Amino acid sequence: ALNAILDATNESILLIDRKSIVHVGNKTVCDRMGITKEKLFGMSLYDFFPPEVAEGRRQKWDEVFNTGKPVFFEDSRGGMIFEQRAYPVFDDGNFVKMVAIFARDITKRRRAQEALQESEKKYRDFFNKAQVGMFRAEIRNGNVLECNDYFAQSLGYETRQACIDNCVISEHYAGPDTFEKMLDSLME
Repeated sequence: ALNAILDATNESILLIDRKSIVHVGNKTVCDRMGITKEKLFGMSLYDFFPPEVAEGRRQKWDEVFNTGKPVFFEDSRGGMIFEQRAYPVFDDGNFVKMVAIFARDITKRRRAQEALQESEKKYRDFFNKAQVGMFRAEIRNGNVLECNDYFAQSLGYETRQACIDNCVISEHYAGPDTFEKMLDSLME
């Protein structure tokens, strides 16, 4: 029953001793490493990783053994990015006997974050460098939330921040009821 629980997750789960010998491992870790549970158990976990990955992980897991405190970190292997969590497992004498390791593949999430950041940068560049006035304002009161240099200068402000701090866009409409009509149409 315990193996079924361990194998139900898409996280790699391992239990290693001070010599990095694997005592428990789930199906996910075996699938990611391309081995069977039978081959994994009793082997040194570091034998399965490139030297630079093995050394980085060894330092983190040794920290758990030496301090008795959990360690959280991210690293990568084979083009995948992992969120690693390592917890101490104590014996009866309060000595760290094993380290329980949980590794989540966060590659898709990280790539999505990177794509979003790149998209936001493109938007910022477009917005800030546009040769037309662009702004974003609060609908209810017309306070400018952000604007580009062209917009600020067209209204006589020296900087974007001066425009944001002082401009109420509703004061720049053609007629006094224009702002109210625009509000009404947006609220419909």
